[in-house]
Formats: sequence, structure tokens, C-alpha cells
Amino acid sequence: MKKRKIAILFLLAACFGLSAAFLLLSNNNDNTKLVEAKQPATIELANPESITEFAIQNANGVFQFTKKEELLWAVNGESLLDNKADQMLEWLTKVEIKRTIENKSGALAEFGLNDAKTQVTILTKDQKEITIFIGNETATKEGYYFKKAGEDTIYIVSNEAAQIVSFSNDTSPQQTFFQVSLVNIEKLEYSSKSQQFTIARFGEKKDKNFSDYYIEQPFKTKPQLDISVPEFPAFIEFVNGAIPLTETEVKKEFGFAQPNLDVWIQTIDGEAKRIIVGDEVAEGSNRYFMKFNTSNHVYEMEIEQPDQIFGLDPAKLAIQAPVYAFINKIKKIEIEHQDKRYALNLEDINQYYVNNRKADKQLIKDLYLSLLELKADTNIEERTTGDSILTVSVTYADNDVTMLSYQDFDELFYSISQDGHTEFVIAKDKFNRVFELLSKIQME
Repeated sequence: MKKRKIAILFLLAACFGLSAAFLLLSNNNDNTKLVEAKQPATIELANPESITEFAIQNANGVFQFTKKEELLWAVNGESLLDNKADQMLEWLTKVEIKRTIENKSGALAEFGLNDAKTQVTILTKDQKEITIFIGNETATKEGYYFKKAGEDTIYIVSNEAAQIVSFSNDTSPQQTFFQVSLVNIEKLEYSSKSQQFTIARFGEKKDKNFSDYYIEQPFKTKPQLDISVPEFPAFIEFVNGAIPLTETEVKKEFGFAQPNLDVWIQTIDGEAKRIIVGDEVAEGSNRYFMKFNTSNHVYEMEIEQPDQIFGLDPAKLAIQAPVYAFINKIKKIEIEHQDKRYALNLEDINQYYVNNRKADKQLIKDLYLSLLELKADTNIEERTTGDSILTVSVTYADNDVTMLSYQDFDELFYSISQDGHTEFVIAKDKFNRVFELLSKIQME
């Protein structure tokens, strides 16, 4: 009996010890979690996605930031050439707090907040307006004094506030003038009095031997850029040759409100440049007023062939054909013409089939090449067109599908339609080879 009591006492002691250990470990884990979860204190002013515009007033002036086409920021109406706006907005929407100041006297002058040199106003989509003030830098260089309008609390915020306090938009044009090539463009936005289009780099190309770029706007599809067209390399040569040389002494309206050309280019490494070409300095001189990047300085520049530079046509640069890859990247092509349907199976590179029958390989290759020649000639205003003369559906190896319809437009042209949109026409004589080859295919 005595032995049983001793055993029970040992068991109770062991349970007590395990419980104590568990509680200690649990407490330590909780403390660890608290330490790991500790984050710098912040003030969240607004959701970045909800901000439509913001303004900075500092010692360098007043800067109004607005979103351009939901993509790029513009400052005082001019495109910003880097991501400064996004960097400042990221800090503004979630301000890191170093310390809170007990300002019992209510005096603001000693903090530089009585008549703050830097003021930021944020406007959101629901028309909510938020204003903050940034005062002096602290004596210890710890950060800047900060206050939100309508509140008495004063904070010391991180030194990242310096990017707002010292922001200036008068950048030397030479700083961002670098050589643009056909291999380092990420995006190009072109706007003249007659044309507006955007060229962008493919995320993933269909074939390494094809163009890196496609015409993003104004096409409804993504036709690739035809880099063999001489107009585009000539334009890149103009961009590289347009550098600030002679600042104008002329005092007049320069024509930048409705420029002959406004081009913005960004490269794959994040560099960007902008060129704005205004009016001609003197009639017949081929010398034009120009601005570069975000500088307000006006220069004069001679352009040897202005009509070619100002009249770059996206339809001439685009491969607006139903086939955008090499034949070995295509699974099948389906064609309808004159109530006949041709189903071309191209998956077997050793033997092609049309409507499940073996077909002459060279005939199919010639037909494929003829489809590549079906490029748009010019864009048109969208309007109703006639009956379909030819429809082409292409299924690529990655199962991407392109579908186009060519419809009667007038005596000389067919229109090109995709997904119900008709914006381009193509000369009828380009189809002669396609129709000739289709007639040679033996039908069941």
C-alpha cells in the first residue's frame, strides 16, 4: 500500500512538471511570435489603387500628379520618365512613424509646421481629400516632422520624406539621353497630328526568330512589328540623333500644345526618354522647336525628312496577317472560301493533311507563305462591310487561336475583321495567290 502511494505521488509530480514545462514553452513561443510580428508603426493615408491624383508643394514649386491612361503618371501635364511618382505614392500611402511628439504647448513653428514648406494633397476616387504637412528635418537627422491636416499630433517620420521635400521636375535633358536600339525597347508611345499608336515588347514570343514587338494600339489584335520595314529603323535613327544642342532665343508660341510629334520610349532596363516636336521655326526651314524629357528648355533641331518622321503609319509597320508564327509552330489552319472548307493538319512535319487526306507538302507550304502576305494596307473608320470572301482560323502549338474574316469592302479592297471589329483594309490583288493555291487542293 505504501509503495502504491509513493508511485501515485511520483506520477502527480511528473504531471505537474510536464504542465509547468508546457506552460513555459507556450509562453516563450507566444513571446517569440510577438517579437517576430513587431512591425514599424505606420499611418495609412489611403489605398494606392484609390488615388486618382496628388499634388506636392515644396520649395521648388507646385507639382500636380495625374494618372495618364491608368498607366503612367504625368506631372504638370508632362509624362514622368521614371517611377518617382510611384515611389513617393508608396511612401505617402503608408507613412512610417519613428516617434510621436508630445506637443503640449500647441506651438508648430519649432517643428517647421506653422507655415510648412512642404504640403501634399491626395485626392481619391470617392472625392476624399487628404492633406499632410512635412516640416523641418530633426536635429539628429532621424527624420522629418510630420502632421496630418485636422489633427494635432506631430510625428517624426522616416528620412524617405526627403524625396518629397526636395522633389523637382526640371531634369537636365542630357541625363537620360542614351541610345535606343531594336533590342532594348520595352515600350514606345507615338503621337502626331495624324497618327497615335503604341509598340510593346512580347512577354513570350511565338518564335525566337520572329519580331520581339507587337503593335499594341490601335489594332484590336496583336500584330507583330515588321522590323524589315525601313521606316521604323529610320525613326529609331532620328530618336538617337535628336539630342539637345542649341537652345532657342526665339520668344513665341512653340506649338507644344498640339505638337507635330510626341514620342516616349522606355527600355528594358527602366530608362526612358521623351521628345516633343512643336512648330517649324521658320516656314520651309525644316528646323523645329523641341523639348526633351521633363525639361522646360526649348531647343531648335533640324529634321531632314519631317513628313516621314511625323507620318509613321502603324499599318505599314504591322504584320496584320492571320499567321504570326513559323509553320512548325502551328497545329492546324482552317480556311473557308466559296462554301468550301479546308482543314489543314500541320502537326506532323513529315506529312500534311487537308480534310484528313494527304496533301502535297510544297503546296501547303506555299499556301502558308501566301497567308503571311495578307498584311493590312491602311486603317479605316469602322463601318459595315459586305459578305465574307475568306475566313481563316489558326491554332498554334500552344493552343492559342487567331480568327480573321476578310469581307468585300469596295472595288479595290477587302476589309479585315476580328471579333466583330473592322478597322483595316487590304488590297484584293493580294488574294490572287491564296485563291490560286486553294483551287489546287484536291477535295474529297
